[in-house]
Amino acid sequence: MTGGPLVDGIPSLGPGDSRRIAWGQYYGLKNALGDQPLVVTCEYKHGDRPMRPVVAVLDVNSFTDTDAVGSKGERTVNELERMADALEQMPNSRE
Repeated sequence: MTGGPLVDGIPSLGPGDSRRIAWGQYYGLKNALGDQPLVVTCEYKHGDRPMRPVVAVLDVNSFTDTDAVGSKGERTVNELERMADALEQMPNSRE
């Protein structure tokens, strides 16, 4: 990796803001990062006063055999479609 938020960082986020990134193919990310977890250090300021850094560990291996890319809305729609298909397969009790 030569650029992007893992290399360059994220300059700033406001209170309550978040950043979500669809990283793409799992094996490509695993190949780039290897088997070791990625340690992320978040530094904050309150005005000009530095706050205590927060350290988080991101383990690519924890995403093995999962599909974490879809948004909550996409997952909801997919689940509703699955339920509708299951209902269509049920025998009609009125007949």
